[in-house]
Amino acid sequence: MIKNFLYNYFIDRKISFKLMILTLLFSAVITLIISIIQLYMDYRNGIKSINTQLSLIESGYIASINQSIWVYDKKQTLLQLDGILNLPDIEFTAIELTEGEHYERGNEVNKNFITKKIQLSYQHDYEEIILGELTVVADLNKLYQQLVDKIIVILLSQGIKTFLISFFILFIFQRLVTQHLEKIAEYAKSLRVYSKSKPLILNKTISKSNHDELDNLTESINSMQNQLYKSFLNLSSELEARKKSDRSLLEYKKALDASAYVSKSDLNGDITYVNDALCSITGYTREELIGKQHNIFRYKETPPIEYKEMWDTIQNKKVWRGSMKNVKKDGSCFYISQTIIPILDTHGNIIEYIALRYDITELVEKTKMLERHYETDTLTKLGNRFKLLNDIENSEHPSLAIVDIDSFKQINDFYGHEIGDYVIIELSKRLLEQADGRYTEAYRLQADQFAFICKACTTKDQFKDTIENLIKELTKKPIFFQQHEIIIGVTVGIATNKQDLFIDADIGLKLAKQLKKDFVIYDKAFNIEKEYENNLEWTKKVKKAIEDGRIVAFFQPIYNQNSKKVEKFEALVRMIDIDGKIISPFFFLEIAKKAKLYTKITMIMIDKAIEAAKHHDYEFSINLTIDDIINQETTDYFIQKVRESNIGHKIVIELVESEGIENFNDFYSFIEKAKLLGCKLAIDDFGTGYSNFEYLLKLDVDYVKIDGSLIKNIDTNKHMRLVSETIISFAKIANMKTIAEFVSHKKISDIVSEIGVDFIQGYYIGEPMPYNEIEKFEHIVI
Repeated sequence: MIKNFLYNYFIDRKISFKLMILTLLFSAVITLIISIIQLYMDYRNGIKSINTQLSLIESGYIASINQSIWVYDKKQTLLQLDGILNLPDIEFTAIELTEGEHYERGNEVNKNFITKKIQLSYQHDYEEIILGELTVVADLNKLYQQLVDKIIVILLSQGIKTFLISFFILFIFQRLVTQHLEKIAEYAKSLRVYSKSKPLILNKTISKSNHDELDNLTESINSMQNQLYKSFLNLSSELEARKKSDRSLLEYKKALDASAYVSKSDLNGDITYVNDALCSITGYTREELIGKQHNIFRYKETPPIEYKEMWDTIQNKKVWRGSMKNVKKDGSCFYISQTIIPILDTHGNIIEYIALRYDITELVEKTKMLERHYETDTLTKLGNRFKLLNDIENSEHPSLAIVDIDSFKQINDFYGHEIGDYVIIELSKRLLEQADGRYTEAYRLQADQFAFICKACTTKDQFKDTIENLIKELTKKPIFFQQHEIIIGVTVGIATNKQDLFIDADIGLKLAKQLKKDFVIYDKAFNIEKEYENNLEWTKKVKKAIEDGRIVAFFQPIYNQNSKKVEKFEALVRMIDIDGKIISPFFFLEIAKKAKLYTKITMIMIDKAIEAAKHHDYEFSINLTIDDIINQETTDYFIQKVRESNIGHKIVIELVESEGIENFNDFYSFIEKAKLLGCKLAIDDFGTGYSNFEYLLKLDVDYVKIDGSLIKNIDTNKHMRLVSETIISFAKIANMKTIAEFVSHKKISDIVSEIGVDFIQGYYIGEPMPYNEIEKFEHIVI
């Protein structure tokens, strides 16, 4: 009903009439809103005035009323009520006394009123006595009548004004706009694209300097008419060109058919067209393919998800591009790069699909060859670290063993790199013999480190048995190279949890080396994380100790067998904990190296030893590692401090290890500079591990310190004594002095004296002690 009303009386009307109606409606809404606001303000002011009268009663009348009631002056009380009644808008007032008496004036109001009740009381002998209650009623009807009268006046005046303005707007709009729009409409109906019409001219004054909207519309229509006519002429030319283009498209189609494998299919995926090239590459005839699904080319191992993604893409009207493996009619495979394009009609609906394919078989094969090369170790042809990590990722329940050849560096150094490579190749062959290539596989990670993975071992014990057998097969017989027989030992780290598998196996390998076991299976119970936390804590401790000056030197005496006196001290690093406890370097030195704090500790020890040498007539040994000596900052600091103090003749450089001197020239350059300043050189821990007599001669060593592992058992092990005697004999021939470490009791002291050791050091002579205890050895003969 409302729709019909709007259509008959508004929608189906001329614009000028609609404009008038809308103006009337808009003005009425604005008038109504303004009137409501005005009435609301008047209402608020009226209520405010009444409340003011009520407040005036409470402030101006209550005291006198209380007094009149207290003295029982009824006449005065009634006069006061009449006074209240004379106030504006007050229609009724009454007093109800506690004793039951009642006074009232005025007429009661039945509706539209405000009532206020005020308690009456009197203060007598500092006691407040309740007399009763005053009731005042204000009439709102007068206020409401005033508001009604006002709204009627506003609505009538505003309505007449709005109506007159609307008719005026209707007249003006009809004269200025509507008649011209009707003429423009008649002109537009007569336009024809194939002929050029006369320009539209409106019967109105046109200002050349300031066109209005109708003038602009007229110019636009005239311009449009000219453009339409030109477009018609251009379209005629384009139609002729299109005919020529169609002939070119046929040539393009021939070129596409010659370079790509083309097919079309309907919305169900059924093939509706194939070109000769596709038939040629697949081996099918056109008749065999038309009406078939494209999955006739499908390779059975292609994951279904790939086809789902392809269909989801093209059904969403998007172009799909990708590479796939297809199968020919004879069963052989080839690789294609494919583009599938959904063809849309004028409404945007898919009507068919076109697929363009290009043969990329050669490219894929070359890529695979490069990938194999990238994943293969060149020396052993085993998979490398990259392939291992990729296989771990693609296995559901893998177990991993990292295999490390024991002391491989010594094999390289002793036999040479050619034989070292031969050992690596032979070991890889033994690993391959234990791998079936499907469930177990071998890899070379780096240098002398291999990996062995089981992709489907069901239990930890099963893999443990596999690795125990693998270790036996790798080490049961030596490797022969020409006349050389090389004994192989391996250490293995094992992990069975896929998450962090490689890291866990590497931790297992490190633990196996520390514990000197053939293999260790990683377990969370090892609490390696706790060890890492401990490392962090010790790093903080060492850093704070350096800052607080709590890295100190303890000095262990070295006794001369000939003079029967202590002539030297070895400076040994200690850390004083915040509670005063002395901490051995065993707990913090390796951590300091990893935390890059070791260089600072070395410099502190250089300072401590040189300071001791300044104040005592002894030689003081400073322990330096290979890392210290190849560190330019450390060596420069040492040379500078020795040169400044001028006590080089009291300083002995004690080289902690001799293995790993790769750049001998740089190393010797530092030793030469130190010796020019008067320093001497001692080789520590000689006699075990990688001890090399050639180094002793090259470095012009002054002291050879026989390793403590030989000395501490020299009284019970004749082999230890024999090795020690050999070292002493060589030293005497080379004019070097010998020092025996770990001399813990008199029996050992007597033996090393007997075999000709020059100096002894150990708890038998004295423990490492603070600097202030050095003085007790002065002038003492033991």
